[in-house]
Parts: sequence; C-alpha cells; structure tokens
Amino acid sequence: MESDRAASPGGFRIATWNLHGASRPDLGGVVAALTDESVDVVALQEVRRRQAVELADRLGGLHVRWLLKHRPWGAMAPRLAEGLAVLSRYPVVSESTASLTPEVGLNTHRRRVLQEVVLDVDGEHVRVVNVHLDSARSDRRAEQAQRAAALLGVAAASGGTDRTVLAGDLNTGDERGVLEPFARLSLVDAPAGATSPAGRAVARLDHILVGAALVATRVRVPDDGPAWARLSDHLPVFADVAPRG
Repeated sequence: MESDRAASPGGFRIATWNLHGASRPDLGGVVAALTDESVDVVALQEVRRRQAVELADRLGGLHVRWLLKHRPWGAMAPRLAEGLAVLSRYPVVSESTASLTPEVGLNTHRRRVLQEVVLDVDGEHVRVVNVHLDSARSDRRAEQAQRAAALLGVAAASGGTDRTVLAGDLNTGDERGVLEPFARLSLVDAPAGATSPAGRAVARLDHILVGAALVATRVRVPDDGPAWARLSDHLPVFADVAPRG
C-alpha cells in the first residue's frame, strides 16, 4: 500500500476502526476503504486473527500484530476469538501487551486489553497504543483508562510519551474520567466527527490521541452512508501524524 501523505520525514497516516469482526465484515470493502485513504498504520478493534492477517496480506503484505481480547466460545472455537490488531507498513521494533481487566476471564466480552507496538518510522521510533474500553458503564471505562494511563506512565518515566499515538474505541465522546488520565500524560485528543452507529452516526466513540512531539492534522471521519454500515457498526477515523515543528 503506497502512501500519498505529504513528504514530511517521520510523518504517516493512521486509521483506527472497530471492525465488528463477529458480523463477518466485507474484507474487500475494508481493504478498498483503507487503500483509498493510503493508510500507513491501522489500529483495529473487535477483529479476529484470520481477518487481521488477511487484511494485512491484501493491503500489500503489511506487518501485523494481533492480540487476543476474549474467546466468546472458549478454547473449543479459537477461530471465533476476537482481539486488537495493528497493521503497519513500517517495521515493528517491539511489542507489549497488558490486561486492563485482570479480574475478568477470557470467555467474556467484558475483558479489556491494551496493545502497544513500537514502529520504526523513517528511522524514528513511534509507539502506537491500541485500546478498546468498556461499552456499558462509564465507571468501568474510567477505571480502564486509569489503568492504561498508569501503564503508559511507567514508560513515560523512562522514555516519555512524546512520540506516542493512542488509538481506539474509547466508547465515549468526552467523558472526563476517560480522557483526563491520558491528558495528564500530554496525549492530546485529535477532534473528529461522529463514528457510531455507521449508517446513522450520532456519537463519537473512536479517538486518536498524540504525544507532545507529534501533531495530528487532517483528522477526519468519512461521509456516512449505508455502504459504511455494511462494513462495520463503526466508522473509521483517519489522521495524518507528523513530528511537531
């Protein structure tokens, strides 16, 4: 997948998209949408492993990292397990994962995880953090955001979060308890339009946040319509990210 992004060294185009993999989305349509935007990095939520691998292959052999979130049918049906994935045209330097709900078992959708992938973008390391917070209760979302920020804060103590991009389905537009823990790490929320439900989107649930050494421009959600609803129950968010200054 060739990028048409502006020729800014260290700049890249990222998308975040809750793919609702259990509904068996049209992967050809997803590939077309991402190709039309010349996306370099994709953070996916609610995606099955085989879906992530197939998308990476069809997008030109992208690097792919998938993280198990939960197994709705247990260990007997591993192909139905859902998780998070990062697809990237840039090499993966390292990756790490964490549970945001250590008290919750693998067989329930209430389990939440954090995926961190460090990429080599034109010789500079950029950390992409992929999250999907609770959809039912604001107190759970806030607790998970606090845990995620605490984990990122450990890294901040040793190397900072200046070159971090946090992307994902936060399941809120502006809840203070969810966004403030990230703001305290100087992760700036890049405003975008409503993303859910696709086809008649009225709520902004999906976000891209960037660290202090980065700036997000051309942050956008595609024009809504029935075609998008056939791909997922969420619209994607796209952003161009470049070094600040």
